[in-house]
Amino acid sequence: MGSAPRIDVWPWPLLAGLLAVVIYGLAQRSGIEVNADGWAYWEGARSIADGLGYRYFSGDPIVAWPPLYSLYLSVWITLWGPEAFVLVAANAILIFLQSVAWTLFCCVLGKVHRSTGASKYVAIYIALTTSLYERGVLAHNLFYTILPLFIGAIWTAKRQEKWRPAYLALACASGVALAESHITGLAYVAAAALMIVFDQKVRLQNGVASALAVLLAPIFALTLTAWRLGQLGGHPIEGGRFSIAENLLQLCNAIGSFVLPRSGQGLGLVCVAIAFGILTSFALANKTSSPLSPAVFVSVAFLLLAAAFSITWLNGLISEPRHLLIIPLLIVPILIACLMSSGKIIARTTALLIFAAPVWRTLDPGAAAASASLVPIQAAISPIPGFGRTVTIDGKLLVGPIRWEEPQGGYSSSGAPQWAPSQARVVGAR
Repeated sequence: MGSAPRIDVWPWPLLAGLLAVVIYGLAQRSGIEVNADGWAYWEGARSIADGLGYRYFSGDPIVAWPPLYSLYLSVWITLWGPEAFVLVAANAILIFLQSVAWTLFCCVLGKVHRSTGASKYVAIYIALTTSLYERGVLAHNLFYTILPLFIGAIWTAKRQEKWRPAYLALACASGVALAESHITGLAYVAAAALMIVFDQKVRLQNGVASALAVLLAPIFALTLTAWRLGQLGGHPIEGGRFSIAENLLQLCNAIGSFVLPRSGQGLGLVCVAIAFGILTSFALANKTSSPLSPAVFVSVAFLLLAAAFSITWLNGLISEPRHLLIIPLLIVPILIACLMSSGKIIARTTALLIFAAPVWRTLDPGAAAASASLVPIQAAISPIPGFGRTVTIDGKLLVGPIRWEEPQGGYSSSGAPQWAPSQARVVGAR
């Protein structure tokens, strides 16, 4: 990322990708989990593949989610059909790519490769994290594949005295893709823009111009997409479920849950404080900002994310793991590397305990329990009449989304779905 990574850095990132895919495949052998958001992405992907646009099976437009993830899935559906195993394969590719990208990011820009023995722990930890937390049909599978590319472009450019056009173009393009995969990507884009402005290596005038480009390109692209698809009212600014202070407290609590079996609010805050303390002391001792800069960047992004959740009505909680996976994908690996590089027994023991958290969750028998949202691996997703039904037609198992998972409605007074004319032809053909 600036210069090509040394050949001896690549084995662990590649191992992380392969290990993540193996674990993910074993976990998905009976089916794939599809929650409310997942049904929207899935329906949108099938409708795009059928040439009907970004819509629910009822024909209503999808207004709350950017379309990039559905567009990605639609390519797979077009080539291999709408079966559940096709979506498992599509997500497996993303899990492989992001496991490689995050491990490589930590090894190269996080200087993990300079810490004896740390690379293997970081690779395994990231592989376990991606395969554990990204098993459903959610845009964050794509989001966290793009995010290391975006941050990598920003970090590499920061090392230059002047922003090169190539880095600026890569940062803008990946920032656009980030926002088009999930709207929360704007928080990371804004955090990166602030980081550029306050970069002491870059002249203020150049920094402001680059920051504006990085910030405005995704906002303009997302606004244009929302206008084109009729999504401008998808997330109205009318007050969130919680205040910014409550959202920040939820964030701290959830961060603690990544490294502790059970965490209360106090433990979550303690985890955050200890992590910052370790990274700060390591940065001071080694006279480098490598371990601390990512933590500052993530902190700013989370502060902006908490503010966004406090002024925008969103059905989910900011503390959901999918919103916070940058912690175990970036901050925790760097933290493990810092602890492993220490000669103190207590530091290495702490690193191993942190490392064990996803191992314990992966091996937990309860984690393998069947989910109510599980779609059988041999099923095809179809706009069959009667939401929530599973039927067999011509020997093929077809599954339709359950009714309440379509926020737009599109139902008659009797509760039956109101099919758009174009969709009705598809249903009739079935």
